[in-house]
Amino acid sequence: MPELAIPQRAPAGARERQRRAEALRRHRSEERARKTGASGELAYLSAQLRLAARLSARLTETNDIQEMGQLLVQELHGTFAFYLAAIQRLDADGTLRLTAASGALAEVMTEFLLVEQSVNDGVNGCVARSGTSALVPDTLEDPDYILRDRATDPRSELSVPIMVDGSVWGVLNIEAPEPTAFTDTDVVLVEAIAASLGSSVHRGLARRRPRADLHDDPDRTDEHGRGERMTTPPPTSSTWRSWPPAWRCDSACPLACKRRPLRGAPARRRQGRHPERDPH
Repeated sequence: MPELAIPQRAPAGARERQRRAEALRRHRSEERARKTGASGELAYLSAQLRLAARLSARLTETNDIQEMGQLLVQELHGTFAFYLAAIQRLDADGTLRLTAASGALAEVMTEFLLVEQSVNDGVNGCVARSGTSALVPDTLEDPDYILRDRATDPRSELSVPIMVDGSVWGVLNIEAPEPTAFTDTDVVLVEAIAASLGSSVHRGLARRRPRADLHDDPDRTDEHGRGERMTTPPPTSSTWRSWPPAWRCDSACPLACKRRPLRGAPARRRQGRHPERDPH
C-alpha cells in the first residue's frame, strides 16, 4: 500500500504485485465485504453508530497504546471489511511508522516491510503535517498519493489525524479498492473514532509518566488518615487558608494541627508556636 510504504516512488516488484493481486481477490470474495457494499444507507449509518459506541467503551478497558490501536483497526475491519485499516505513529524523526493494521492489504504490507513513510510524502504525510483530514475519492488522480501498482492499489482513501494534547500523534487511515468508496459520513465517523483514540492514548501516556512526588499517588491518604486523595502538592504556609476543607484538621492549619484557626472558625487556645507561620 503506497501510503504506508517506503518514501521512494519505486514500483512494486513482481512478487509484491502477485501478493497484492491475491489480497485483492480475497478481499472481493469476502462475504462481509459484499454485504457491506450491498447494505442500504440507513443500515450503514446504524452500523457506524454502533461501532463508534462499541469502540468508545472498549478503548477504556486498556491503558496499553499498542493494544488500543490493534483493537481499533480490528473493529473497523471486522465491521466494514475495509481493504485496509491502519494506524501510523508520528515519531520525532519525522517518520510515520505503522503500529497496527488489519485487512487483506495489511498482510502484504507486513510481508514486504512497507511499514515506514516520511512525513514529507504521501497523503498520510500531508495529513500529519497539516493536522487536517483528507478524503481521496480516486487515488489515481491525487498528486500526493504514492503509486506502487496501478492494477492493485486502493482507489479510495480516508486519512484522519490522531490528536493528543493538541498535537498530531499519528494518522488513522482506511482504504478501499473501489473509487469514491467513502463519503462525508465516513469522515465524521473516522474523525470521531480518531478523537476517541487520541483521548485514550493521552491516558495511556499519562500512565507511563513518572509521578512528580508522593502526592500524585491516587492511593495516598492525607496526613490525618482520612482517606482523602492527595492529587496536588501541599501549598506553602502562606496559602494554607486556600486548602480544601478535607485537607484541614478541624478547619485549622493542616501542617501542625491544633494551631491557628481559620478566620471565622471557633476560636481556641493556641498550643505553642507554629514553626512555619510564626518564625519569631
